[in-house]
Amino acid sequence: MNDEIADAVQQICDAVCTVVDEDKTTDDRGAINEQRDDHHADNRNNTPVSQIVTLTTNQPTLINISDINTDITYPWKIHAIVTCIYPKRSFTNSHGAGEISNWDLTDQSSSITLVAFNLNSYMMSEKLVKNQVYEFLNLTIKSADEMYKTLPHPYQLVCTNATCAIETERLFDLQESTYNFTPLSQMNTLPLNSIVGKI
Repeated sequence: MNDEIADAVQQICDAVCTVVDEDKTTDDRGAINEQRDDHHADNRNNTPVSQIVTLTTNQPTLINISDINTDITYPWKIHAIVTCIYPKRSFTNSHGAGEISNWDLTDQSSSITLVAFNLNSYMMSEKLVKNQVYEFLNLTIKSADEMYKTLPHPYQLVCTNATCAIETERLFDLQESTYNFTPLSQMNTLPLNSIVGKI
């Protein structure tokens, strides 16, 4: 019985590996393997290097703040300076009361807001110091709510229970700060809760 099964499998394999081209038949497994290798090489050429590295090492990839978006599917990290610490705020919603903390993080490419709630707010408030550089890992990315947005970046980072902020050395120079001034004549046209400062 085992011999019969082995013969049947061999016949199937021979039939699959035989290529018929009108008037000729060939059993050139080398050509088939060569075509398969070419196909895989084409796929490797179209795959971004960061994804290949991530697939093989599974270590977080260092990215710029300007590259942060919700389409990132690989482990990532950022190096950023804490450029602004906002006062803690309290909130109440259908889940209960809590606290929220915000920080502005800046690298050589852009700035983004970091948000933490409740216990994460307390822990990050104890850890983060203004003008210090940190490596941030295990953050989540979400769209920034226009009502509370203070920076032009369309996304914000949210702390999780797994978030790490490790103090590190500055590896980049910051660009000069730019400011967006709002004329007093436009104050009444701004959305409610807009942040406007004075110098």
